Amino acid sequence: MQTISNKHGCGTGEIRVKGSRRASSLQLLAFCGRSMFRSYGMAFLWQAALRHPVKFYRGLRRYARFIRAGEGAREVYTHWPAGVCAGGVETLVGVGFCLKPLAPACPSGRSNHACQYFERARWGEAPEHPACLGCRIREYGLLALARGCHFYIMTSASDILRDLFLPALRTRQFRRGLFTLCRYSFDPFVLPLMMAGMEYALVPFESGDCRDYRTWLQADIGVKPDQTVLAARHHQLFASYLAPPADGVPRARAFRKRGEVFAPVES
Repeated sequence: MQTISNKHGCGTGEIRVKGSRRASSLQLLAFCGRSMFRSYGMAFLWQAALRHPVKFYRGLRRYARFIRAGEGAREVYTHWPAGVCAGGVETLVGVGFCLKPLAPACPSGRSNHACQYFERARWGEAPEHPACLGCRIREYGLLALARGCHFYIMTSASDILRDLFLPALRTRQFRRGLFTLCRYSFDPFVLPLMMAGMEYALVPFESGDCRDYRTWLQADIGVKPDQTVLAARHHQLFASYLAPPADGVPRARAFRKRGEVFAPVES
């Protein structure tokens, strides 16, 4: 295992590298083959690849260069301007629904885009439910809100295609994304980001995550009995991309749900 310093963003710390550079490309091919005739695979083919053939071609070329450079062996995927922290409505912060607490259980339910705290509270207000107190989703959402970013609780691949990838492809609604998700999902996830020309940072879960296609399929339909956890170094890295404004004043005071995405608003 080799260690490489993180030079791609405002985050600090190190990115550990493991595995061969071919592993990611082979995993992506296997994932695409298994998903081709499922709902997500068909939707991606018809709504993304065939409707945006030039962007699809460019995305594939970017991904090929990414693999040839050995980037696919990284534990963290980053394509982020040096010294720039996440901020503004062009940035989307996405977290997996599987970060929701299990004991006490999340009051909003599990496999959905809902968050009772952000649907009711303004920035800085104390949570009403005990499950919200130590919830990572609430923590990352507050950081995103302070930076004026959109915030999204990710569930199924089809929903992510509809809520994130297609708006980014069609209108460049989102130009930068910070995500925490299963390392197994990185390669199928990064390809549409490359198609859309987005800057990104993908930070993996340490435990409770999906590590093969069978468990990924189950999680995709909401069957996820385990809570995911970030390693301490990855939690620090993720939070560092959302460093608070220099003046300490939040850029937005509350979220308002637009579709399934939480959009920052002043009041």
